[in-house]
Amino acid sequence: MVDATYSAKLAVDHAGVSAAGLFDVWTGASEMNFDSVTYLLFLPVVVLLYWWIMPRFRWGLLLGASYIFYMCWKPKLILLFLAITGITYGMALLIDNAQTRLYKKIVLMMTIVTCIGTFVIFKFLDFLLGTSHW
Repeated sequence: MVDATYSAKLAVDHAGVSAAGLFDVWTGASEMNFDSVTYLLFLPVVVLLYWWIMPRFRWGLLLGASYIFYMCWKPKLILLFLAITGITYGMALLIDNAQTRLYKKIVLMMTIVTCIGTFVIFKFLDFLLGTSHW
């Protein structure tokens, strides 16, 4: 038989808050869904910090908040998110330093294909392979 304290802890953990009342944001122990208590508290904090800090640091706050949000979903994908961020940033630098309009368009298309391709692979590959008749 399951102990009542353990059941209460499971119910609280499932809602996105640990039994101690602390968020499991850093460990990824709980999921932060749009309908969770954690997200209900996380979003206003991020919005308030966004308007409180200096404008030149806002991009860093949003990037960090995005990483925290996605790490609560699947912490093991942080390397993928860091890689995509780095690739996209590198491509943006190439576009910014490009001399010709054609080169800018080519780099932009490569960036779009990389980002959407990564999304399709990680989001839909199981579905596509499961429904193919090859």
